[in-house]
Amino acid sequence: MKALLLATGIVMSFTGFAQTALIELDTNVVKLGGQTNLLIQFDYRIDTGEGATVTWPTLEDTLSSAIDILSTGPIDTSLVNPDDPYLFRQRLTMRIAAFDTGFHVIKPLPFDFNGTKVESNAVLLRVAPVQVDLKAESKDIKDIQLVNLTFWERYGHLWWVILILFLLPVVIFVLIKLSKREKKIAPNKETPKVITPAHITALEQLQKLKEKGLWQKGMTKAYHTELTDILRAYIEARFQIPAMEETSAEVLGQLKTYGLAGEHLALLPKLFNVADLVKFAKYKAVPEENESAMLNAFAFVEQTAEVVQAK
Repeated sequence: MKALLLATGIVMSFTGFAQTALIELDTNVVKLGGQTNLLIQFDYRIDTGEGATVTWPTLEDTLSSAIDILSTGPIDTSLVNPDDPYLFRQRLTMRIAAFDTGFHVIKPLPFDFNGTKVESNAVLLRVAPVQVDLKAESKDIKDIQLVNLTFWERYGHLWWVILILFLLPVVIFVLIKLSKREKKIAPNKETPKVITPAHITALEQLQKLKEKGLWQKGMTKAYHTELTDILRAYIEARFQIPAMEETSAEVLGQLKTYGLAGEHLALLPKLFNVADLVKFAKYKAVPEENESAMLNAFAFVEQTAEVVQAK
């Protein structure tokens, strides 16, 4: 199965638009009441400038009348191939248990990718009965045994009561002191909070990054990471797009739908592409690409800055 996943990743990295959904069990045979892991995986491709919306199937407490869901891990997103920054994989692991013997089918799970329905494969789980030796001698139930419990074993669950009784005098003393202090201090008028525009913050951070000279010192990955983080924070504050949580392609896709001018959008694809290659594919950017990324970042912030009218 691992070879199949590897082959799927290789084929998708060299083909065009493709999405695949896969489910796989750690083991296809468990005993009655036994547990196993179900891996759910969705691979999809995003070309430059495209957005992506992946909707996972809604699962409650069961996969079928005989298979219960015990726990579900988080959805993890990663690159399938470091050499292809536009091919992504989402996956999660689910812990399941079966309480009915026989063969049980886990039906294909439906996904939605940008309005396109994609179904996974189906898998078969066999639940084997627990072997009981009916000829073995019956044994009586053991008598109840008395156990000498320590103080903490008897009253340890009341630790919070002891803690409150200990802290209550301290809290009362502090409150009395604070109330007396507030009476002595004259109330001050609240100073209005000054909000710095997002573009001012971004330009200051870009200037500081430029002065660090990271890529000139051989710290290219740190340079591109900090540069794109500054841009993502600016985009998030300026356009209310969750850029810090999205992939580069998803950010570009949302900016495109926001209605920015083409010349503004044209400043970002190459910048993000080079940064992704440096961070994920160990790409060695040349000095011209490093300098161009900084110039484009400055230009994008300056050209899309929000105009604040004087009151």
